[in-house]
Amino acid sequence: MNDEQNKAAFYSHFFPVYQLKQGNKAYSFIHTAINDSSNFKIKIEEPAFIRYQPGTQILLQDEQSTIFASGAAYGNGKIVATTLTNTYSLGLSGNTKAYQAIWSLLLQKAAKKIAPDEIWQTRPAFSFVNDPLQIQLETSNTGIPQGQVGDSKIYLKQNSFLPWQWQGTYWPAENGWQSLIQSNGEIDGWYVYKKNDWKKLLNFQKLKETKQYAALHPVTFTEHVNMNAGNLSAYLPLCFLILFFICCAFLWIEQKSR
Repeated sequence: MNDEQNKAAFYSHFFPVYQLKQGNKAYSFIHTAINDSSNFKIKIEEPAFIRYQPGTQILLQDEQSTIFASGAAYGNGKIVATTLTNTYSLGLSGNTKAYQAIWSLLLQKAAKKIAPDEIWQTRPAFSFVNDPLQIQLETSNTGIPQGQVGDSKIYLKQNSFLPWQWQGTYWPAENGWQSLIQSNGEIDGWYVYKKNDWKKLLNFQKLKETKQYAALHPVTFTEHVNMNAGNLSAYLPLCFLILFFICCAFLWIEQKSR
């Protein structure tokens, strides 16, 4: 009994359930939270709803925005809950597309995402002839990976802080499509432009980045000058006083020496 109570308390923390009186309403029109144009007409007796909790994602709701399905991240996985108990009626009535759409969404949100063995990236987005191109690999495979562009092999260096990340440099010698042969045998490609291609676009991009940098790093030289000038004016009377005592001491010593 305690196990059942603990399980109920665990799920109710993410998905608290409540009920509302529907009156004479026999059917509800349910849609996904992303697309409200495709409604699923379903008959629900004594419907139960899920109260929204911060950190959860609404999956299915009706025209009054009451929630019938919701999801939440938990550790490295996901939990999905729904209060719909008669979705089979959609299939029995011949509306198999609605039945498949509902459960495809729920299963997709609950299923574990399968990460690819290798993720290759090239930077910058625009590659030019004789300009260095950074090639980055993210992989969970052991061993030393190696890429290849045409007949040129790309030797990668492991990131000392992120061991799953490897980086290398490639200098394209010709323009046109380049084929990157990954260590798993798959082929990916990108295009290398000539030096004068996209010149106006790159100049505009540099100007935009310069303006953003100037906005984030305003020049403060004038403020420092004013601050230093203020400090100097504060010490100016003390300097005159010290100079006055030096002069008095010099005259006193001169009179004593006569």
